Amino acid sequence: MGEAVDELIARMVALLVLLEAGGDPARFSLGTYLRITEAVRTAMTDGLFKDPSWVAAWDVDFAGFYLDALEAYRRDPASAPAPWRQAFGAKSTVRPQGHVLLGVNAHINFDLPQSLLRQSPARTSPIPSRWPGGSVTTSGSTECSPPA
Repeated sequence: MGEAVDELIARMVALLVLLEAGGDPARFSLGTYLRITEAVRTAMTDGLFKDPSWVAAWDVDFAGFYLDALEAYRRDPASAPAPWRQAFGAKSTVRPQGHVLLGVNAHINFDLPQSLLRQSPARTSPIPSRWPGGSVTTSGSTECSPPA
């Protein structure tokens, strides 16, 4: 449980060192995310979660979306998902808080639903969808389509 989160934190720290050395504005979001991840690890260690194994698996999966997008953007900006291109492509004149907010927006609105679908146990009961009368299940599919 804790080992995977420790590896995640090590990945974040190594990337943050590179971002700070280069003065990359993405360092503001990553620094914030690192502090949150460290707090989650502490809460797991302190027994504050009912299912710490699930929290650890979800935390690593969710953070992976962010880190993969950041690394993709650093290699080739066009290869990162669109919400992340907007966040990471913000001008360096944007205040640090603005960079953090852009990153939080992309991560919550784009990455969170994907991660929750991947990490949630299979469901057969419908989850409300944006389509009237439609539903989404997590039985291995992450597709959402309107009812026939």
